[in-house]
Amino acid sequence: MPKFDNPTRRLMQTRTHDWIRLVYPDCREEWIQPLETEIRPAKKSQLDGVYRIDDGEKIIYMNLEPQACLDLALPIRMLRYRADIWAYAQARRAGFQPAVK
Repeated sequence: MPKFDNPTRRLMQTRTHDWIRLVYPDCREEWIQPLETEIRPAKKSQLDGVYRIDDGEKIIYMNLEPQACLDLALPIRMLRYRADIWAYAQARRAGFQPAVK
C-alpha cells in the first residue's frame, strides 16, 4: 500500500508546534516533549506522532495521526492508540491522563 500520508507526517515532524497549536492554541513550544512512537503492548502499535505537553498545571498526551484517505479501521486504531498511550503514561508513573479530542 502506498504511503500517501508520508508528506503530512514529515510536515508534522518538522513543524510539530504548529500542528499541536491547531488543537491546543495556547501551547508553548517548550512544553512539548516527543515520546517514543513505537509502544509495545500486546499488539504492536506504530503511532505517527505522540507528544507529552506539560504546561506546569496539567500534562496532556497528544497523538497526531494524519490520514490521506478514508480508513474505516481508524476508530479502532485510535482507540488502541489511546489505550497504549495511557498504559505508557501509567507505566512511567505519569498517572492516568484525560484524553483530549
